[in-house]
Amino acid sequence: MSNIKNIKHKLQVFILYLFLLLSFVGFSGSSIAYAEGVDSQFQAGDWLLRMRATLLVPEDGADNVDVAGIASFQNEVVDVKNSFLPELDITYFLNENLAVEVICCAAYLRAHASGDLAAAIPGLGLSGTEVAETWALPATIMFQYHFNLNSKIKPYVGVGPTYVLFLGEEVGSALKPIATDLKLEDSWGFTLQAGVDANIGGNWFLNLDAKYMHVEVDAKWSTPGVGNGSIEATNLRLNPWVLSVGLGYRF
Repeated sequence: MSNIKNIKHKLQVFILYLFLLLSFVGFSGSSIAYAEGVDSQFQAGDWLLRMRATLLVPEDGADNVDVAGIASFQNEVVDVKNSFLPELDITYFLNENLAVEVICCAAYLRAHASGDLAAAIPGLGLSGTEVAETWALPATIMFQYHFNLNSKIKPYVGVGPTYVLFLGEEVGSALKPIATDLKLEDSWGFTLQAGVDANIGGNWFLNLDAKYMHVEVDAKWSTPGVGNGSIEATNLRLNPWVLSVGLGYRF
């Protein structure tokens, strides 16, 4: 049931983004005034620098959460909250269609217990639901194909590897009475991307972009004196949708 719910949620997000993307393309093609005499086609050797405002929408759940050998919980028992962040990326065009993009961003994530795990927390003499806080740096390289829809509108798709580094992990307030340390394992994943650039004059471009990052991590809280001494979450599913709007400049 949880897998069906997750798939349904992803489809809803994708359909909403596709609707916004198609609306944007239609609006851009009919309404934006462009500068005369400027070639808006991308060419080999072009660089495109973008700054985006981004909404990060993680998936919920973990394959298993073992609470110090006392109890274990599966599936939707960890809720990673949505977050807003700035995103900087730079794209280099190999030719008018093929490009490589490097993405730079950092997200501050907060994870809360939910479902059966949240219900079990009072049984440990604890209160609240926040279990973890951390900075996440998803180092990502995208290999893109840009379509020649017309001279001003440039949809694209991309795929590439992602390596997520976690910095400054902190035990959440709900577990601080029993946990002394939190370790999140850095993890490899992959990213899928779809977006569109629209020339709004000269070398300036308006951008809409959506990425799905498939990233799962293991987490371990040290709990000396409680059960077997640790709480462990296996395959904590981040798997975020990364939805962005921004401006780009070609040089």
